[in-house]
Amino acid sequence: MKTKEELLAYHRTWYSNHKEQECARRKKSRANNIEECLQKEQARRIKDKDKLNAFARERYAKNPEVQAARTQKWRQANPDKNRNSQLKRWYGITLDEYNYIFEKQNGKCAICGIDKPMGIGCFHVDHDHITKEVRGLLCQKCNMAIGLFRDNSNLLRVAADYLDSFGVMRTEASLKELLGE
Repeated sequence: MKTKEELLAYHRTWYSNHKEQECARRKKSRANNIEECLQKEQARRIKDKDKLNAFARERYAKNPEVQAARTQKWRQANPDKNRNSQLKRWYGITLDEYNYIFEKQNGKCAICGIDKPMGIGCFHVDHDHITKEVRGLLCQKCNMAIGLFRDNSNLLRVAADYLDSFGVMRTEASLKELLGE
């Protein structure tokens, strides 16, 4: 009968001699059971979330420059995945849902109708800050305007009445001029 240490040494040696075959066998097994593997992995990540987060924070703290560069490199290599991740985290929508809203609005701001978003290069996701419900996509200026009016439609009406009281009526041409088109 072999001791535990002898068995471990034997298995290590065997594995190092058969590493390629084992990797191929595991890949084939995962491919055949992909759904089950994904569910197990997701359950493990949920169960060990605190441990995994602590490990990631520790790894980052040891060498923040390397980790930041690695993250930046991944973001540049995977812009769609990065954008999808941001949209899910910030607004609870996917990139496909963003693109659907964009197409539904004919690629234009939901308020002023401009087709150039300005600022960050894409339209801002307008959402209710209390309910988190997405309302539409806005250009930078319209998004800022709504934010400055604190999402308060009554305040916007008062502002519109104020402008109307001075006879300020803008034509579409003057609006384009103001927007810099």
